[in-house]
Amino acid sequence: MNFQFASSVVVSASLFVSGQALGATISTVSFNAVAGSIDSITVDETGDLTTYDSSEFIGTALTAYADSSSPLLLDIGGSTLSFSPNSSAVSDNQVDTGYANFDSMTVTLDQAVVNDGNAILFLVDVGFPPDDFTVTINGESLFIPSGSNNGFELVTGPPNPRPFGIYNTTTPSVASVADLDTAVFTVVNPAASSGRRLIGIDIEDVIGSIDGSVVTEITISSTDGFDVTEAFVVVPEPASVTLLLAGAAFVLRRRP
Repeated sequence: MNFQFASSVVVSASLFVSGQALGATISTVSFNAVAGSIDSITVDETGDLTTYDSSEFIGTALTAYADSSSPLLLDIGGSTLSFSPNSSAVSDNQVDTGYANFDSMTVTLDQAVVNDGNAILFLVDVGFPPDDFTVTINGESLFIPSGSNNGFELVTGPPNPRPFGIYNTTTPSVASVADLDTAVFTVVNPAASSGRRLIGIDIEDVIGSIDGSVVTEITISSTDGFDVTEAFVVVPEPASVTLLLAGAAFVLRRRP
C-alpha cells in the first residue's frame, strides 16, 4: 500500500495512458469523478478499438477473503462505512471503496465467461507505484510484478490525488467472508489520499492459452500490500456462457 496523506486535496479527473507490458491496452476511460464510478472503457486489441459501457461490465461477488494482519477497508472517509455488508466493496463500481493489504480474495463472476481470447479482467488499484500481485484462474497463476502493468491512471497521484478514508478493526485477522462481514470497522484516517489506477489483464494470459474453458471465479493474492477497489470482467458479445448456450440451442432447433 502506497498512500499519500493530506488534510485537503483537489480531486482530479485527468486521464492519460501509462505503458503496459502485460494485459489489455486501455485506450480511453470515461470516469465520473463526482460519483467515483467508471462509465465506460475503450480497449485497443491489436488495433481494433472496442468500447464497453458500465452496463456491460460483468460484476463480481466476494466469496473468499483472507487477511492475517490488521484488516483494512477503504471508503469515502465518513464516520461510518457507506457500504454494507463489508464484503460488497468491490461489487459497486466505486473506486473509493475496497480492501487494502489483504492476503488473498476470491470473487465469483455474476456471469460465467469463456476463455476464448476476448475476456478481460479489470482491477482498480490504489496508490503509487503499483504493488506486486498474483491472479489465479482455473488453477493457473500469473505473477504481475510492480511496474509490469502500470495501467491507466483514472486519478493522478500528488499533487492532485483523490481522497478516501482508511478503516480498521480490532479483529486481528479474518479468514473468510463471514469473518469479514462480522468484523466492526471504524475510521482511523478520514483524510488519506492517493491516485487510482485501472489495470486490464487478458484472461488467456493468466491461463496461458486460449483453451475455451469456462471461468466462474478469480483469485487475487499479494504479499506486497496490494489494494483493490473494483474487480469486474468485460467480454465482447456473445462470448458469455449463457449466450453461447442459447446460440447452440437455436442451431439445434433449426436442424432438420
